[in-house]
Amino acid sequence: MSRRTWAPVLGVVVFWWIVFFLAQGADRAFLLRDAARLEPPTVAVLTLTLLAGARADLVVASLGILVALLIAGVMTAPWALVASRQGGRRAMEVFRAAFGIGCWALAVLCALVVTVDMAYYGYNRQHLDAIFFEYVDEMLWRGPASPGAAETPRASRQALEQTRAEIGEAGKWGARLAAFALVQAVVILAWRWTFRRRVEPALTRWSARWPRASLVALGVGLVAGATGLDREGPLAIARVGIPSTTYYVLAQNPIWQTVDAALLAFGSDQQRARSRAEVLMPLDEAIRVTREAVAPDGVFPSDHYPLVRGAEHPAAGREARRLNVLLVFVEALDRRYVGPRLTPYLDRWGRDTIVFDNFFANGELTHHGLFSSLCSQLSGYGQSPIKVRHTNDYLCLPSLLERAGYWTEMVIGYNRDHHQDHTALFLARNGVRQFLDEGNFPANAERMGLGVTDGALFDQVRRRIEALRRTGQPFFLTTLTLSTHHPFVMPLVHPDVAALARDPDRYPAALRYLDGELERWFTGLLRDGLLDDTLVLVLGDHGRHEVIGKGADERWLGHHLTPLYVWLPPALRPALRVRPRHVDVVASQVDLTPTILGLMGLTPTVSPFVGQDLSCVIVADCRPDTEAVLLTSHSAASARRDGILTYGVKNGLLREIELGFQRSRSVDPAVEPGAADRVRRLKALIVTSTLLVDQNRVWSWAQLGSALTAPSVPPRRAVR
Repeated sequence: MSRRTWAPVLGVVVFWWIVFFLAQGADRAFLLRDAARLEPPTVAVLTLTLLAGARADLVVASLGILVALLIAGVMTAPWALVASRQGGRRAMEVFRAAFGIGCWALAVLCALVVTVDMAYYGYNRQHLDAIFFEYVDEMLWRGPASPGAAETPRASRQALEQTRAEIGEAGKWGARLAAFALVQAVVILAWRWTFRRRVEPALTRWSARWPRASLVALGVGLVAGATGLDREGPLAIARVGIPSTTYYVLAQNPIWQTVDAALLAFGSDQQRARSRAEVLMPLDEAIRVTREAVAPDGVFPSDHYPLVRGAEHPAAGREARRLNVLLVFVEALDRRYVGPRLTPYLDRWGRDTIVFDNFFANGELTHHGLFSSLCSQLSGYGQSPIKVRHTNDYLCLPSLLERAGYWTEMVIGYNRDHHQDHTALFLARNGVRQFLDEGNFPANAERMGLGVTDGALFDQVRRRIEALRRTGQPFFLTTLTLSTHHPFVMPLVHPDVAALARDPDRYPAALRYLDGELERWFTGLLRDGLLDDTLVLVLGDHGRHEVIGKGADERWLGHHLTPLYVWLPPALRPALRVRPRHVDVVASQVDLTPTILGLMGLTPTVSPFVGQDLSCVIVADCRPDTEAVLLTSHSAASARRDGILTYGVKNGLLREIELGFQRSRSVDPAVEPGAADRVRRLKALIVTSTLLVDQNRVWSWAQLGSALTAPSVPPRRAVR
């Protein structure tokens, strides 16, 4: 390759590379004003946001250039073969022209994406997501029906009406669009001027003097840019420890996020999950059966969001005082192991709490448990919606508490995007204002295994409680422990822990360590008066991961066996008519959100919750007829006060098991009264929980948010 032929191409590549980078950065800079109106940033948060965003933009810009180079190479190959006698000059001219055309096409696409992203963020405070593309689908493909056609769906009519209203208010968005276009134009023109005057001459001299070195440098630069200058590559952007969820979302790249969501949504695992659900029962029939199961007397006004219904405000919990909420998820807390030997503190503490002895985890993994507990929904087949459907709309506990004036926060001891699970993005969309992971812990925090130890985690949560109480604002704070997760690494701080750790099964040792740290933490909070006006709930995200049990039935149900402890300050118990005791009412994680809201008089006027408000069990000792639904990848179960009915989805086998696992037997649905109806309900719940989430038909803030009571929400301010 001659020196002359390579120099112009180098300049064109660098020019477009920086154009793509600056266009995305200008979009984020423009959106800073919207984010600041919602939550004024600290200098540290703003700096971290801009740096993380720049890395994300560099990744996408580099990948865009690599795609354009690949397209140009494919288009140039025939010319290079035919015109080989003329040397490389003619081929290089074709390559440069093809590369320019590809870059112009990508530039138009980039300009369109960042412009739409700017408009969408101004409306929704989120980058482009599945909600936006479904809205476009409604506009383009489900528009007004012809006179002879069926009536336009209600959701589509609302989308059309909303769009007409927005178009009619040109003054509102016209100025914003003009300002955005001006910012983009100034940035691009400034770069073009700088490139012509300074950069291009320097590149020409350099490539003429060192052609091979310049080619190598460009290749290394593009590869480095595509990795985001991090050993974890593009995944590092989702793992950056920005505590404010507002600015964490802003730091993400809309193009990368949209592609990532699409790959997850249309992946083979999700397609298999949909197919498995579809063969069980038609969706329309499943919706009817599910409605009868969750609210036999409910009114369901929407066909597009078929589980949304009106809710009656319960008599329990109509207190003017808003309680703080402390929700503690203990990793793999299995109630088969809770007792004086391994959990002496939990055993004693249970005498001062309301203990649900027949409580169940609805799923078998952490993200199933978090989703069911926070959003009162079943996860269905496949991976948790937190991982693969995090851009969908849901009605979750943090969002409702935030609307009621609460500060909402979560603290975990490992990375926020561990295994690319999208926990932080999901929580940011569903009401959590601040999310702290291991990157936000003090440098001297004790670390072992997968992250920080439970002792260090509880110390951090205590610091957050102290800071939040100083604000005078009610708060919702949730956390998830880690030491009882495989590989069960924990400090041997207690003789009991050291003795148990010598056993090949280290789960009991980890559980004993957790119990000791929980005692130290909770007694300290009580001693220092940090739990006044605070509702405390402790439960497991699921039972043990390991398949352990006396028989086949217990071995698979063991994933779902976790206790629930509900604690209220003694001073508040007389007014709320609360007394510590064990209750045998069957309950599960989907009941948590409606129960917490019911206790505080915050039950929403409409909701798609599949769980029940069990606040009357806590304050009035009622005994409702309840059912817990347990789902795995191969089986389902229905737990009621008279026992557990398990259903093998693949083989169709039914078994009935006592709640205490004393006895079990096979069941013939043709003979046993009620067994066929329970199986039908299980199938319906599998179908609706899988397909409605997959189709984003659980909830819509745009269509249904106005039906909620909207109390005054204070502006977001970081609590440090």
